[in-house]
Amino acid sequence: MNRRYYKSTETFNEKAVACDQRLIRHLTSAAERIGLPCIGLPSGAAHDGLAISRLCPIGMLFVRCKGGVSHQPEESVSAEDVEAAIRVLLEFLAQFSPNGRTLS
Repeated sequence: MNRRYYKSTETFNEKAVACDQRLIRHLTSAAERIGLPCIGLPSGAAHDGLAISRLCPIGMLFVRCKGGVSHQPEESVSAEDVEAAIRVLLEFLAQFSPNGRTLS
């Protein structure tokens, strides 16, 4: 029998951060205003979200991936889904005010 042994070293250990409820609410409203369904996805942000969360509140807008595969080389999105996400983001930005006063 050919046995293989692996040694690993932990190089990163940070807790995920929660997205800001206000930003989530406004992203959801933006999707609804342009007639797109919105599904809440419980997710803690890591990598980029951790860095940005030290500066300001964060929110995430997910684009569905073919077969639900994410963070893998096989990850793939459709042009239509990317366009929908861009439309949501543009609607969000058109109505959002960082000082808390929004039009919606």
